[in-house]
Amino acid sequence: MKISQWMTQNYLKINTEKTKMILIKSKRNSSDLDFMIHFGEEEIKTEVTVKTLGVTLDSKLSMTKFIQEKCSSCYFHLRNIGRIKRSLSVNMRIKLVHNMILSKIDYCNGLLALTPKTHLKRLQKVQNAAVRLIYDVPKKSSTSKYLKEAHFLRIDERISYKTVFNNV
Repeated sequence: MKISQWMTQNYLKINTEKTKMILIKSKRNSSDLDFMIHFGEEEIKTEVTVKTLGVTLDSKLSMTKFIQEKCSSCYFHLRNIGRIKRSLSVNMRIKLVHNMILSKIDYCNGLLALTPKTHLKRLQKVQNAAVRLIYDVPKKSSTSKYLKEAHFLRIDERISYKTVFNNV
């Protein structure tokens, strides 16, 4: 059955201008395949990356673009919190970081369960920067003591925790 027929039977309509398609390939198969889907006169070509529900996927599922977008968004909010931090108590800073930074880091982080630790380092740096902002810790100092004090799990621990408890 053709996709357009199935969509018509199920009272659905596709917006070909907004529809994107990605072809997932293994790392070993790096050959470029030219693949298209036709909807009447419209055609949908494959894209290098697609974004769905705020998650950016690439053809090799490396999650680097997704992590990069998370980091830039978090740093933006950290800079804004940093501008007003002198007028906030430590408890208020923790609440703001939890609501504005950690919620972004935690969103769909179950998808990062099999991501190499080298990619997760960027997210850990964001979390470390957040802890430094909360407690006014110098850049060269260790943040592990302050992570415990704020009751924050490290990034890899957050992902493991979410993965384990979402499967129970």
